[in-house]
Amino acid sequence: MRPKPVQNIDHINSGDTVTEAADDAAYMVAEAENKSFVATEAVKESERVSKMAEDANSLLQLANEILEKCKFILLLQSLLFHFILICVLIHTSAGSRGEIVVMG
Repeated sequence: MRPKPVQNIDHINSGDTVTEAADDAAYMVAEAENKSFVATEAVKESERVSKMAEDANSLLQLANEILEKCKFILLLQSLLFHFILICVLIHTSAGSRGEIVVMG
């Protein structure tokens, strides 16, 4: 609904003017209430999206922390593997010839 255009005042009696003014006021109140509702819903949606962004950021930080810990653990495992491999090679070489052989 839209407010009716203002008519020429010479052709309007006071009853019509009051009725039209009341109709226009009622329309404006309804329109304002609708805009208020839409604005309230937009604020709720904005808050929901903001919360989702915060949650996503928290998950990203957690994933980065896990990645860093995994990198450290993988590094330790690699070092341990190489240490064991060197020990086995030293033991095998020393046992067969009585000497230490370092392989490159």
